[in-house]
Amino acid sequence: MTLVLVAMFMVPLMACVALAIDLGLMSIAQTQLNDAADAAALAGARALNGNTSSNNNYSAVSPAAQQALSANTVLGTSLQNSQLSLNIGRYAYSSSDQQFEGQFP
Repeated sequence: MTLVLVAMFMVPLMACVALAIDLGLMSIAQTQLNDAADAAALAGARALNGNTSSNNNYSAVSPAAQQALSANTVLGTSLQNSQLSLNIGRYAYSSSDQQFEGQFP
């Protein structure tokens, strides 16, 4: 009788364990993706020099972000430059709307 109950509850128990493992891996992947995106954004921001005569060095932003992105992995898989979506812009305060608005060249 006990063996039958153990066998009967083993399937749902294994399903719960598998679900817990999958959810844990998804959480790890999400954290690694966030870290990679943060690293790429920071590298791109560091490439900006504030010199408006040279367009703030926008041309160096994409290579810096791509290099930072390719240095990261998600669950052991390298990230590719083609997976990077990059928007260069700034926020400016609109006194008429009383809020910050994004401006993208």
